[in-house]
Amino acid sequence: MPVEDPGPLRVRAFLLLTCSCGLENLAIWAFYGTLIATFTYKLSADVRQLAMLGAALSLPYVLGTVLWGFVVDRWSPKWVYVIGLCSMLASILVGWGAASTVRTVGAVLLLGLGLGALEPSRSAITALVIPQADLVRANAVLSLTLQITLLTGSFLGGLLLEATNASMAHAASLLVGVLALPFALLIPDVRQRGVVPELTLTDLGRGLRTSWNTPELRLLLFISATGWMVFSTFFVFEPIYVRTVLHGEESAILFLWASHGVGAIAGAVVITRVRRGTGRELALVGSGVVVSGIGLLIYAGFGTFALALLGAAGMGAGLAFIFPPALALVQRVVQEEERGRVSGVLMSMQASCSAGCAVETASGSPSSAGPSSTTCPAYTLLLGYGSAADSFLLPLYATWYKPAESSVIA
Repeated sequence: MPVEDPGPLRVRAFLLLTCSCGLENLAIWAFYGTLIATFTYKLSADVRQLAMLGAALSLPYVLGTVLWGFVVDRWSPKWVYVIGLCSMLASILVGWGAASTVRTVGAVLLLGLGLGALEPSRSAITALVIPQADLVRANAVLSLTLQITLLTGSFLGGLLLEATNASMAHAASLLVGVLALPFALLIPDVRQRGVVPELTLTDLGRGLRTSWNTPELRLLLFISATGWMVFSTFFVFEPIYVRTVLHGEESAILFLWASHGVGAIAGAVVITRVRRGTGRELALVGSGVVVSGIGLLIYAGFGTFALALLGAAGMGAGLAFIFPPALALVQRVVQEEERGRVSGVLMSMQASCSAGCAVETASGSPSSAGPSSTTCPAYTLLLGYGSAADSFLLPLYATWYKPAESSVIA
């Protein structure tokens, strides 16, 4: 008789992690979307100020993913995750009612620090409690949960912002974030079972060396860096694009993010149906880059809200194809005691691209601080064409590439 496939959610630790991540992500998107909308409209932020906000999120995230990646290899991923949750809750408290750039930046800094702890600990817990053969599906389930809460958090935040005010949206975000803590505390304190060396300065480059010396991970770094730089630059311009070109209200930003979540859910559902993803992770990542590039081109190229909604959904669908296979690749080819630091390297590389784009934009000439309704579509359309071109080249390389068997680490 065929044995029923229990699925990753039958593992209690993973179910608790999924519930906590869902609530945490719901709070983050409702809070962060409302904060960006308020900063763009109420405080009349320009591109340079938005870029500064992007740098405030990315820089602590870069440092956090690297440093916490080392910690989860040696200590408890569960307690690192709890620390990240507490930092996220603190960011909501600081951003609640923020009426100045300083408080807004402070809230985003705390959020970046929290995300830097949440990402590597989430990956480490998943790898420790789920069998290797089911990692792609487990990461897809987690991704689907995060994308559903991206949709619901952004949409409900937009509704609250439109019907009441930003303070109500922040209050609701804080309440939902607090509800994530009990689930996190119930997660078993699982830790890696290999040799746990003491942290040394030599260790700081070990995760990067492992990523570079493993052919699959090196190609993943290249694909991710190229795509992430394009999308990071676009997201700096997006609020100004919505305000000056699409002529949307404050809540329009959150509704566009909700459309992104709709596409992400569709992509995540497709990924959960992939039962033979092991060994095909790079091809799946490449497919995601294709779909995201086309979505960005639609979003940026026409200047209408309806097509922007469609393009946002396409971008979300593509991104849902990128992250679960990428995490599964790390979990498959990297030794257990090094997974945290390698995941931290990949995540910090993505955040470094975001930070680099944000810093470059923030330090640009005064004329770049506030693009007109004519130049903003030109920026975004150029990004769309560049992303589409990269989308069709890099995935082909990823599909044709045949890694050597020796590169897979048992």
